Amino acid sequence: MFGISARAVCNAICGIICLTILTLVVLQAQFLIHIITEDWPPHTSAVPASEPPQNYYTLLNITVSATERDIKRAYRKQVLLIHPDKLQRLETSIRKEGKRQFDAVTQAFEVLTSDRRCYYDYNVMKVNMGQYIRCLDLWHERLMEEREREAAVKQKQEQEVDEDEDEDREGYNGI
Repeated sequence: MFGISARAVCNAICGIICLTILTLVVLQAQFLIHIITEDWPPHTSAVPASEPPQNYYTLLNITVSATERDIKRAYRKQVLLIHPDKLQRLETSIRKEGKRQFDAVTQAFEVLTSDRRCYYDYNVMKVNMGQYIRCLDLWHERLMEEREREAAVKQKQEQEVDEDEDEDREGYNGI
């Protein structure tokens, strides 16, 4: 009844695949434009080049899907155990090892709670491109929200200053 040929089905599938690829390319281009225009650091290294990359997630005992709140909680827990101030009364070798571990945990925290997490996940943890793009999108949204909050606070402060100046002018006129 409906004479659909194999060729028509193949053409439809190829069209869908092409549209999907084109959509992904456009989305990636939009993210790159936002990164460039919003003064994001251009592909900053998440790990110093001189050292082999560490798995920051195992260092903090968390998973790759951990939220920023989970990362902060794990960092605080680790720091309580290895903070250099708590190790002052121990042997020098233990203090040095504790300081090294403290620095590594602090570096892991700094990377995983910044936009460098996206680059770290993509380059070191080898997450797929979709996860990388979602990560960049989340950081871009956070950046935009933060800028909106800062602008709202600044506008509120300017309004308060204007109101104070108006009250001062009215006070002088009444004398």
